[in-house]
Amino acid sequence: MLNSIRRFFTAPVFEGDTEKTRSAKLLYQIITIFWGLPALLGIMIVLSPAGRTEVIPPAIVISLVLAALMVVTRMGWIGSANTIILAMVFLIFAYADVQNAGNIQPSTFITAFAIIMSGLLLGRRAPLVMAGLIVVTHAAIVHLQMQGVIELVSAPAVGFENIVITSIVIVMIGFLYQFVISRLQTALDEARKNARELEQLSVSLEQRVSDRTKALATSAEVSRRLASILDPQQLADAVVNQVQTAFKYYYAQIYLFDQAGENLVLTAGTGEAGAEMMRRGHSLPKGRGLVGRAAETKESILVSDTSQDSGWLPNELLPDTKAEAVVPIVIGDKVFGALDVQDNLTNDIFPEDVTLLESLASQVAISLQNARLFSEAQKFQDQFSLAVDGSNDGIWDWDLKTNEVYFSPRWKAIVGYGEDELNNGFADFEALLHPDDKDRALASVNDYLAGKLKTYDIEFRFHHKDDSYRWIRARGKAMRDASGAPYRMAGSHTDITDSKETEQTVAQRARQQEAINLISQRIQAATTIEDAMQVAARELGRALGKRQTLVALEPSALGGHDSKTVAE
Repeated sequence: MLNSIRRFFTAPVFEGDTEKTRSAKLLYQIITIFWGLPALLGIMIVLSPAGRTEVIPPAIVISLVLAALMVVTRMGWIGSANTIILAMVFLIFAYADVQNAGNIQPSTFITAFAIIMSGLLLGRRAPLVMAGLIVVTHAAIVHLQMQGVIELVSAPAVGFENIVITSIVIVMIGFLYQFVISRLQTALDEARKNARELEQLSVSLEQRVSDRTKALATSAEVSRRLASILDPQQLADAVVNQVQTAFKYYYAQIYLFDQAGENLVLTAGTGEAGAEMMRRGHSLPKGRGLVGRAAETKESILVSDTSQDSGWLPNELLPDTKAEAVVPIVIGDKVFGALDVQDNLTNDIFPEDVTLLESLASQVAISLQNARLFSEAQKFQDQFSLAVDGSNDGIWDWDLKTNEVYFSPRWKAIVGYGEDELNNGFADFEALLHPDDKDRALASVNDYLAGKLKTYDIEFRFHHKDDSYRWIRARGKAMRDASGAPYRMAGSHTDITDSKETEQTVAQRARQQEAINLISQRIQAATTIEDAMQVAARELGRALGKRQTLVALEPSALGGHDSKTVAE
C-alpha cells in the first residue's frame, strides 16, 4: 500500500522521450507545492476560533483537481495537465478576490515582487533567504500589532485607486516572471544546443576514433606485410593502396630517388591518375613542390588548404585535391623518397594522421633498406655460387661454434661422397677422407687452429669411395676474434692426382735418364769390348735391381764371333 502511494507521488518516466519525462518531473514538483494549499486550508479550519467552514469546499476541490492532474500526467497528457493547473491557479485567484471583495493588499504583491527580484539579482538561493526574511518580519509586525504597539494607519484601497494599484503591481510581477521565463528558456535552449553539439561531437569523435582505430590496425597490418616484401615496386604498390583504403584519402603515391639522388621518380600511385603518371614516367627534381621539399628537408609537410599554399603544385590529373600531406621516407641520414597523400576536403588531414604516416614511412624505409640489402646479397650470392660452381676446387666453410661445414658440389664430386653420407661435421668427413689416420689429420688441423702451424697447406693421399687412391691438396684460412681465438675456417680441396702422377712419371724418367747417362760414361771408359760389355751388364743390373744380368751381341757386331757376358 505504502509503495503504491509512493509510486503514485513519484514523477513518471517515459522511455525514449526525455523531453516528456523532464516536463512530467517539473509538473509533479509544482503539484507537490500546490498540495500545500489544501493542507493550509485544513490548518486554518482547525486553528480558527470561528471554524472557517467556508474554506472546506475549496480544499476539497483543490485536492480532487491535484489528484486528477497526477493521473493525467501519468497517462502522458502533459499539455492538458499544464492547462488544467494554470486554470486552477486562475480560479483560486478569482475565488480569493471574490472573498476579499476585490480588496487585494499591495503588500502581498510586493512580497512576491521582492522574492522574484532577489532571485534575478542574487542567484538561486536568494529567493529562499528573502522569503525567510519576509516571514520573520511579517511575524514580528503581527506580534507587535497584537500587542498594540503598531496600529493600522492606512485604509485599504478601494474603487479606482484599488484597480490602478493592483493592476500596476500585477503587470510588474508579470514582466518579472516573463523575464525569468525568458532567461530560463534561453538557458534551456542554450543547454539543448550544447547538448546537440556535444552529441554531434561525440558521434564525430566516435567516428574519428573508429576511423583512427581502423587506420592503426591497417597500419600495423601494412607494417607486418612490409617485413615480407623484398621487391621495392611491390612494396610501394602495397603501401599506397593500403594507405588510401585505411585513411579514405582521395589519392596516395610514393616517390623514390633515382640512382643519382637528384630526381624523385613516381614509383606507385593509386587509381587511374597514378597509372597514367606511371605510364608517363612522372618525376620531380629534389626541392620542388611539397614532395621535393619534404625529401630535401627530411621534414613532414601538412597543407590543410592547398589554395592557401604558394608552394603547392597542382596536377591536372588530380583536380579535386584540397589538402595534402607529405612525409619523407628516411632512415638515419638516408632519404629514400617521400610518401604523399591528398584529400578532396579542406582541413580533412589532421596532425595525428601525419604521425601515423610518419610511423608507416619509417617502416617503408626499413623495408626498402632490407630489400636493397637482400638484392645486393642475392647478387653476391649468385656471383659466389657461379664462381664456386665453375671452380675446379672444392670449397668448404667450417663454423667452429656449431661444428657445421658447408661443402660445395665440386668438393663432393672430388671426394666421391653424396649429400646423405655427410653429416656436415668436420670430424665426419675427416673420418671418410682419412680412415686410417683421421686422428693425425684432426691433430694437424687443431695445431693450425691453435697457432702452432703458420699456414694450413698440405697434400695427402686418401682412399676414394670407388676404392681408388687419389691425391688432395688442402688449403685453409682461419678467422679469429680480437683475442686471437678462431671462430671460423674456410678453404678448398683440389684433386691433384693427375699432376701428382705426372710428377712421379717425370721423376722416374729423370732417374732413368740419369742411370743411362752414367752407364754410357762408364762404357765409354772401357778399353775393350769385353770390359764395356761387363760394365754394361753390371750397371744395368744395378739400375734394374737384378742380381744377374746377361748381355749378348750378334756375331756380326764382333766380326763373326759370338759373345756373351754375364755379370753377377
